Order: sequence, then C-alpha cells, then structure tokens
Amino acid sequence: KELEKVIDNPKNYAAIYARISGKVDNNSISAQIQLATEALKNRNLLVYDVYTDLDSAKKLSPTERKGLSKLLTDAKAGCFKTVIIYRLDRLVRKYKDWLEIKNTFSKLGINLIYSDESQSFSSNSAQGSFFENLMVMVAEMEPDTISQRASNGRKFMRKQGSYSPGNKGLFGYIK
Repeated sequence: KELEKVIDNPKNYAAIYARISGKVDNNSISAQIQLATEALKNRNLLVYDVYTDLDSAKKLSPTERKGLSKLLTDAKAGCFKTVIIYRLDRLVRKYKDWLEIKNTFSKLGINLIYSDESQSFSSNSAQGSFFENLMVMVAEMEPDTISQRASNGRKFMRKQGSYSPGNKGLFGYIK
C-alpha cells in the first residue's frame, strides 16, 4: 500500500525537458537529460517522461514545439508536479512565452527546477522572480546579439580583404 501511495501521487513525479536549437548547439540533449536525471535523484523524484525538441525557441511558440506542447498537455492532465530543465533558455527565448508558461505552471502547482546549479534560486521570492524574468530577457536578446556580432566580423574581414564565405561562393559569383 505504501508503494501504491508513492506511485499514484503526481507530486512524486517530474518531467524532464531538453532542447537544442540546431545541429551546432553546445548543450546536447543527452547532457541536459543526464544533469536533469541527477537533479531528479537528489530530490527523490521519479521520472514521468522526458520531452525533447530540436527546434528554435525563438522561431517557434511553445505550442508549435512538439515536445513542449506534449509536456504542457501532460501537465494539465496532472501527471506530474515538477519540471526539470537545464537552463531557462532551453525552455523559452521570448518573454511573452515565459509569462504564459510561468502562469500555467503556477496555476497547476508545478515546481520548476534547474539542473544547472548556477540558475538555482527561489522563484517564489520577488528577487527570484525578477532574476528569472531578467534571464528570459537576456535569452531573448542573445540570438540577435550573436548574429550581429557575426555580421560585424564578416564586414570587418571584408574591409581587410580576407573574408572567405566558406564552401559556398557569394551569391552571383563563381568560386
């Protein structure tokens, strides 16, 4: 009977969510899942399911990403009460999406845990909520910053006369 109480209680289950945005992403799905599994074990939780996406969180809304959409559906069904992610930018890259997910988790009584210890803080406090919001805003800005930095680097290299477009030739030119 004691085992049934543990197995039948959604509070004892956690969902793991992992995402990479492309082929060249330093945060592999397997590494994210491994860290989340360690966080799960440290809290004596059972894994309900592992949800993954290989999509850009900047380009696709949460409902357009299959893994996250399924996670939200299972959360609304009451299957678990904890979600473990590596970092907040793996979950969302848009502030409006964050507010929507944060409100959904709050209404459902779902606790969000970060397996990256540097992001662990109490989201129940005003300071914790502030830092989460700030992290999402930085995550939203990051892809544009990287793109701008790369573009500026190419412009600088062109001025120096040493820009190489890689294996593809420049449009309209024969390499």
